[in-house]
Amino acid sequence: MSLTFAVYTLGCKVNYYESTAISEALVKEGLTELDFSESADIYIVNTCAVTGESERKACQIIRRAKNKNPDAYVIVTGCLAQLYPQKAEKCQADFICGNREKMLAARAALDYAKKSESERKNIKKNIVSQPLEGAGFEMMNIRHSERTRAYIKIGDGCEGRCSYCIINRARGPVRSKPMPDVLNEAKELVSLGYSEIVLTAIEISNYGRDLENTDLCGLILALDKIPGLCRIRLGSLDPAMLKEDFVKKLSCSEKLCPHFHLSLQSGCDKTLAAMRRKYNTDMVKKSVELIRAAFPDAAFSADVIVGFPGESEEDFLASAEFAESLELLHAHIFPFSARRGTQAESMPLQVKKEEKNRRASYLLSLCELSRDRFLDRYKGRVMPVLFEEDRDGYSLGHTANFIKVSVKSDKKLHAKMQNVLLTECREGVMLGEVTEDPCVLPCDAYNKTNA
Repeated sequence: MSLTFAVYTLGCKVNYYESTAISEALVKEGLTELDFSESADIYIVNTCAVTGESERKACQIIRRAKNKNPDAYVIVTGCLAQLYPQKAEKCQADFICGNREKMLAARAALDYAKKSESERKNIKKNIVSQPLEGAGFEMMNIRHSERTRAYIKIGDGCEGRCSYCIINRARGPVRSKPMPDVLNEAKELVSLGYSEIVLTAIEISNYGRDLENTDLCGLILALDKIPGLCRIRLGSLDPAMLKEDFVKKLSCSEKLCPHFHLSLQSGCDKTLAAMRRKYNTDMVKKSVELIRAAFPDAAFSADVIVGFPGESEEDFLASAEFAESLELLHAHIFPFSARRGTQAESMPLQVKKEEKNRRASYLLSLCELSRDRFLDRYKGRVMPVLFEEDRDGYSLGHTANFIKVSVKSDKKLHAKMQNVLLTECREGVMLGEVTEDPCVLPCDAYNKTNA
């Protein structure tokens, strides 16, 4: 009888991609995957440590695994394992490996599965703590993803030195997946039925920096040529990268989704300088204008931190006003969380928790109002929607610019692309009706041109 395993993932889309690669490797070798709530023989926890809360939750999940099955073999990987392996060990982890070689987690699980029952009882705890300096890109591929869009990890690492962040320590230097390997993975995913690909990395704008004659724009234009691929979506972008030449190159793509997620962090120049970000609000404003000129239906989302040390009420209101002016489709708002070992941890004028929560709530309400103003402009428009879910008589999906759409339908529309007449905005979701017009997509145009 094969052993069972369960995986729990915290943090970013890169972590989710890596967890999928680990799971697929184990299933391929005959292990059975269970839900993490079930009693499994092996638990794998892929951790995050970007905030104090994510670190606390990672430790909670590790202990939960041992409580669920005290005899289970618990493997911990990810940022907590890279930065604080001893902390993972105190939480009763049996095997700990960081971010340099995450597939060690899969190999450790397989080695454990191959041992006899008596050998498993005597296995020793093991910490594989490897420095990230000089690391190359760890090759891995996946064949399954969430719903109807598939993710491809194209890069790792970050060279930023933001005063509040430990990602550069947790993930190491920039490493990029060679373009031929990205293209081969994309072709495989399209052949499996995925029509939308999401490119993800720790800092996607830096893709190709460590390779010769390779950059993000070149990769996107190469992906454009893959038959059957209809949409290319991007992960988080550093606003400092969105210069005129970069945007002009992006606009040459026929399949790039006009949805841009900005790693904004603040809309106040004083706070951005204290964060040691590489841009100011004027640069962000210009980038947004360039993108909107190149992509008429461009939609933006952003990460914003509130309550950064030294952020006065005046600074916060300036940041909130700027964020509101962008008419963000989605705003991911984070109360500042001090990370040990960062400059921001010891900065003066730390903001109280209650005040940070108040600011987060206020900013969210502003962004919801500006979001609805943005969505109101789409009433009466007909747009292609890729449906991802059928639930309770409704089908849910997204437009290319990531507007969430809900239609009432007796048919199952999952994984189908349909034209939808958008009729009403309700709490950030556009309601609509499927039309009978044929849905002409970028992939159709390309395939006909190159037939």
